[in-house]
Amino acid sequence: MPRTLVQESIATTLHFLVHTNLGPDGKRRIEEILEVRGWRNNQYDTQCIFELDPEKGLRSTGNIPTIAETTENGKKIFPEGFFHPEKVIKLRD
Repeated sequence: MPRTLVQESIATTLHFLVHTNLGPDGKRRIEEILEVRGWRNNQYDTQCIFELDPEKGLRSTGNIPTIAETTENGKKIFPEGFFHPEKVIKLRD
């Protein structure tokens, strides 16, 4: 199977990529959450949705993923303001 075909298949299959990092205390932490928007010009087209603020935690970048516009039975999947730039996601330690 050609490499480009595999890359295009990955780009259409994955919606989000969660980037983690091992901290000095040995715990894994989410550094950022990216939306995979496709494969263009021989590279993955991604958009950062959440990123780690060392002082405040995981914060929204204000970018709204395309999947957020999808509805199930006329209901929004994400609550209003979920992707607002001041939104901070609290994660358990």
